[in-house]
Amino acid sequence: MERKLYFGLQEQIQNKQYRYPTNFIKTSRYNFITFLPYSLTLQFQRMANIYFLIIAVMSFFKSISPFSPVSSIAPLIFVVSLSMLRDGYEDYQKHLSDNELNSSPATIWTVSGFVKKTWKDVQIGDIIKIDELEIISADIVVLQTSQDGICFIETSSLDGEKNLKPKQAIKETQTIECKSGIIECINPNPLLYTFDGTLYLDSKKIQITHKNFLLRGSKLKNVKQVIGVVVYTGIDTKVMRNSEGQKNKVSNIDKLINLRIIYILIMQTVICIILAFIYGINCDIKRYQSYNDQDQIYDPDIPHCALASLMTFAAYFLLLNTLIPISLIVSLEFVKVGQGFFMQKDSEMYSAENDKYVKVFSTTINEELGQVQYIFSDKTGTLTCNKMEFKLCVCGDFIYVNEKAGIEYAFSGDKILQIITEKDPSKNPNIDLKVDKYLICNQGDLVKENLMLLATCHECVLEYQDDGSFIYQGPSPDEIALVDAARRLNVIYKGITMGMMEIEVLGEVEKVELLFAFEFNSDRKRMSVIIRQNGIIKLYTKGADSVIKARLSPNQKYLNGIDQKLDMFSRKGLRTLCLAMRVLSEEQFNQFSKAMNDALGSGDSEKLQNELINQIEKNLTLIGATAVEDKLQEDVPETLADFLKANINVWMLTGDKLETAENIGRSCNLLQDNMDVFTLTPGCETIIIFNDIADHIMNKNSTKRAIIIEGMVLGALIDDQNLMNYLISLVPFLHTVICCRVTPKQKADMVRLVKNSLGKITLAVGDGANDVNMIQEAHIGIGIYGQEGMRAVQASNYAIGQFKCLWKLILFHGRQNYIRISEMILYFFYKNIIFTIPQFYFAFFCGDTGTSVFDQFFVSFYNTVFTFLPVVIRAIFDEDVFYTSKRQQTILGSRRIKEGEVENDILRQNYPLLYYIGQRNTVFTSEKFFKWFFIGVFQGLTCFFSFYFELNDTTFIKQTGLNNDFWFFSMSMSTAIMILVTLKLALNTQFWTIITWVAYIGTSLGTYLAYMWVSNIIPQSSIYGTTRMLFSSPAFYLSLALSVLSMFILDLLMFTMKVSKDTLLNYMKRQARQSKNFEVSKIKKLSNKNDDNIELEIPIFRLQQQKSLINSNFSGSQPIIARNRGNSNLYL
Repeated sequence: MERKLYFGLQEQIQNKQYRYPTNFIKTSRYNFITFLPYSLTLQFQRMANIYFLIIAVMSFFKSISPFSPVSSIAPLIFVVSLSMLRDGYEDYQKHLSDNELNSSPATIWTVSGFVKKTWKDVQIGDIIKIDELEIISADIVVLQTSQDGICFIETSSLDGEKNLKPKQAIKETQTIECKSGIIECINPNPLLYTFDGTLYLDSKKIQITHKNFLLRGSKLKNVKQVIGVVVYTGIDTKVMRNSEGQKNKVSNIDKLINLRIIYILIMQTVICIILAFIYGINCDIKRYQSYNDQDQIYDPDIPHCALASLMTFAAYFLLLNTLIPISLIVSLEFVKVGQGFFMQKDSEMYSAENDKYVKVFSTTINEELGQVQYIFSDKTGTLTCNKMEFKLCVCGDFIYVNEKAGIEYAFSGDKILQIITEKDPSKNPNIDLKVDKYLICNQGDLVKENLMLLATCHECVLEYQDDGSFIYQGPSPDEIALVDAARRLNVIYKGITMGMMEIEVLGEVEKVELLFAFEFNSDRKRMSVIIRQNGIIKLYTKGADSVIKARLSPNQKYLNGIDQKLDMFSRKGLRTLCLAMRVLSEEQFNQFSKAMNDALGSGDSEKLQNELINQIEKNLTLIGATAVEDKLQEDVPETLADFLKANINVWMLTGDKLETAENIGRSCNLLQDNMDVFTLTPGCETIIIFNDIADHIMNKNSTKRAIIIEGMVLGALIDDQNLMNYLISLVPFLHTVICCRVTPKQKADMVRLVKNSLGKITLAVGDGANDVNMIQEAHIGIGIYGQEGMRAVQASNYAIGQFKCLWKLILFHGRQNYIRISEMILYFFYKNIIFTIPQFYFAFFCGDTGTSVFDQFFVSFYNTVFTFLPVVIRAIFDEDVFYTSKRQQTILGSRRIKEGEVENDILRQNYPLLYYIGQRNTVFTSEKFFKWFFIGVFQGLTCFFSFYFELNDTTFIKQTGLNNDFWFFSMSMSTAIMILVTLKLALNTQFWTIITWVAYIGTSLGTYLAYMWVSNIIPQSSIYGTTRMLFSSPAFYLSLALSVLSMFILDLLMFTMKVSKDTLLNYMKRQARQSKNFEVSKIKKLSNKNDDNIELEIPIFRLQQQKSLINSNFSGSQPIIARNRGNSNLYL
C-alpha cells in the first residue's frame, strides 16, 4: 500500500502532511489574464502563421514594403482571431462546466452533523452522505448503506454502461457507527474497476476491494442513502485519471500541404534571389544614372549595391508572399466543419433502432475516410447485434432444444421443467456423477445443478419496475441472457442481502450464502463463485471452453460429448460457455479463506490472491454448456461485400473461438466461396503455412485469399520478428484476415502492424471498452452505440448507430470529402499563383523596384473575400457521381432524379468500384500539383502580356485625349484574373445548387464589383476614378474578352481531354447524368482495366526473396508454438 489517509474530525488534520489535491476541478486552459498570451503562443506554433507574422513585421519598414502594413497584417489578424475566438469559446464552455461541477452540492460530516457544502469543499478523509440519484462527488469507500450494506451505482457518465453495478459496504462498519480510522490503499490510477486497500479499525485489519469502492461521477440508484469516506479527490479520482484527450490525428493531406508550402517557399526565395541579383547587376552598371535628369532609378542614398540588392530581396519577398495562401488553413477548417455538419444530418445514416445519427468528433481527418485500405472490426456488437437469445443448453449427454429445419434453434424449457420434476426412473435416468464426495444421482439433479450455477454465478442485479416486477441488469448481455434463462425455468435469482442470495427453486425459496465471487475479465475468461447451499460448499465456474477444459480433473465423463456439441454450436455461429463445479470440504474452504485474508496488507496482495484463486479453480467437474445467439446486424453482409469490392481489406478481430469466428466470417461475406482459406492454430507448422500462402500468391495470383489466426499463435508471432516480417510481406495479398481469441492489446498490435509496416490508411470499428485500444491506434476510429457502453464511442473520431452506416460514411462521404478537399487545395495554390506571378513579370518593367502591379486592397481582399466563399461552398456541396438516384429534390439542389423514380441498383452496386480514387491518392499528387502550378504560371504570363500589348499607352487614346494609365492596366488585369479563376472553378464544379450560384456570382464577382465601385468614389483610393474609365472604354471590353478567352481555352481543352477518356469514372458520370442504364459488362471491363494499373505494395519477386530469406533462418526449426510453449499462458 502506498497511500495512507486518516478520517475523523480530529484525525483528518494529519492528512495535511501529504498535500493531497483538493476536489476543485479545472479542465479549462485559460483565464482572463492568460488567454491572450497562451492562445497566441498556440496559434504561432503553426509554421504558416509564423511566416505571415514575419511578413507583417517586415511590411512596417517603408523602405522595403510596397504596401501599407494594414494590407499585410489585416489577413493575419483575421485568420488568427478566428482561430482564437473558436479556441476561446470552447474554453469558455469548459469554464461553465467546471463552475457548475465544482458548485454541485455535497453533504459532509462536521461537528454539527451532516452539513450541505459544495464539491470543491470535499477533502481527503471527509465522511460524506450520498442520497439516491445523487452524483458522487469523489472516490469513496462505502462504510454504511440504508439497505443492509448493499447499494447500486450507474457509471454511464464514466464508461457509458447503464447497467447497474452492485456495491457493498464493509461488513464490519455496516453495523457500527464508524467515524474515525486509518485507510491504506493503492496510489491513484486510471483503472476504473481496480481498488485494493486496508482499513485499520480498533486494531483490526479489514480488507477493502473494488466492491466497496464508489467512483466520482457515478450515480447512486436503488438505495436511499450511503455513507462513505473520501479516498481520492480532484485530479486523483479515477474519472480524472481517465480524462486524457483524444490522440491528435493529423491526416496525410495536411502533411502533404506542409510539403507543398515548402516547395512554394523555395520557389519564392529563388525568384527573390533572381530579382535581387538582377537589381544588383544593374545597380553596378547604372549606379547613379538618372532618368530625365530627375528621377533616379537606383537610390543614391544607399551607398552599396549589395545592400540595395538585399533590400530588393526583402521587398519582393513581401510582394510575393501571396504565393502561399494565408486563408487556406481557415478555409479548410470551414470546409471540414461543414462536411461534418452534413454528415451528422444525413438521414440515410440514421439508426432508428437506437435513435442515433452519425456523430462527428474530429473533422480534421474527413478526407482520410476516402483513403481507407484496411478496416479492423470487432465482431460482437459491431457485426452482430449483441442482443443475446438463449438458444440451448447441454446437461451431461443431453441437449435441450427445439430444432427447426436442422439449423435454427429456438429454446424451449418444457423438457427441462419436465425432467426436473420427473420421478419415473425410466424418464429420469440415473447418472451417478460423483463431484468430489458429492453425488449427483440422476439427470434431473444434474439439470438443477446447471440451473443453480446460472442463477448464482453472475454479477447481475435486480432493477425494479413501476409495477413491482423486476428485470436483470448485468455487465454484459450474455450474463443477463443466462440468468434470465434460469428464471424462465423456475430457478429465480431474487437478489442478495448481506451475502445471502435468495433463490426461488420451483416455487420454494432457498437461502444460499455467497462466500466468495471471482469476477470475469479478459485475462481470466471465466467467473467463479463459492456458495454454501444446504450446508454443502460448492464452487461454480462458467467460462470459455479452452479455459475450463484446462482446469478439469482427469477422466471427465461428459467431456468428449460436450466438446463435439460445442464444435457444432460454434459452426452455427452460437456463443458458447462451459459449466463446471467443485465441492469443497470445510477444511479446504477454511484454508483458502485464511490464505486470502493473510494476503491482505502485503505489498503484492492482488497477485497473491490471484494465485490462490487459480489454485482453487482446479480439479473441476464438467456438468454442462450453454449456447446463445447473437444475430448479424442489418445489411452487414452486403456492406462487407461492397468493402471487398472497393479493394478495402477487412480484418475481423474477436475474442470468440475459431469455429464461431469462421462461421460469422462466412455468414457476413468476409469469407467467400471463391476464397482459399488458411488457418493458423496452436501446434501448427507456421512457417509451412506461410510458405503455402506465398506459393499460392505466386501461382494463383488472381484467386482471393483469407487467413484465420488464433490469438495464441498471434501472441507467439508478435514475439518473433522474422515471422512477423514474413507475415507483413503476405498481408498485402490477403483479402480477409480473421483473428480469434485475441486480447484488446493484440487488437491494437495488429492495427499498428499494418499502419506502421505498410503505411496504409487504417480504420478500426468497435462498440466496447475492449475495442478502445485499436480505435485509438488506427488512423480513423469508429465507435458504435451498442450494448456494451460508450467507451468505444468516447474514444472514437466518428460514432455510428449501426455497422451498415459505414457504407455511406466511407464509400460516399469519405470518397467525396477526399476529392473535394484535394481539388480545393490544388485550386487554392493555382489561384494564388496566377494572381502573384504577374508581380514577377512586372518587376522587369519597373526596374526591380518592388512596386506592386495591383492595388493593395485588392491584394488583401483577393484571398479573404473575393475567392474565399466559392471554393468553400464547392468543397462542401460538390459531387461527381450520385451513388443512388433515389433522392428527393430540395430547394438547395439541382434536379437529380424526380421524387418517386426508381433507384438505379446497378449504380448503387458498382459505386464501390470508384473508391480507388482516394485509395491511390489520384487527385492530390505531386504530378497534378505541378501541373496546376505551371498552368497558373502560364496563364499569369498570358494575362500580363496580353494586357500589356493590348493596352499599351500608345495604342488607345481616350476621348479626353489622355492615354491609359498604370491603374487602367492593373484593374483590367485583376478583372480578368477574377473572371478566369471563377470560370475555372465553375468548369470543374459538377453539382450546382442555389448556394453555389450565389457564391460564385454574388460573393465572388459581386464583391469584386462592389470593391471597384467603392474605390471609384473614395479619393484616397489608389484606383480612384479608374472604374469609370474602365467601363466607358471599348478597349477594356475587347482586351478583357481576348485575354480571358486566350487563357480559358487551355482549361477547356484540358477539361475536354479529361472527360473524354474511357475510364470507369467518366462512364458512370455520363450514364448517371443522362439517366441511361448501366451496362454491367462495360463496368466490368473498365474496372478490370483499372485493376491492371494497380502497383502491388510488395512485388511478387520481392515476396519470393522474403520467402527464401525466412526459410533459410528457420531450416530445421520447431513449430513456433512449440518454441513458445513456456509462455503460452500469456495468450490464453
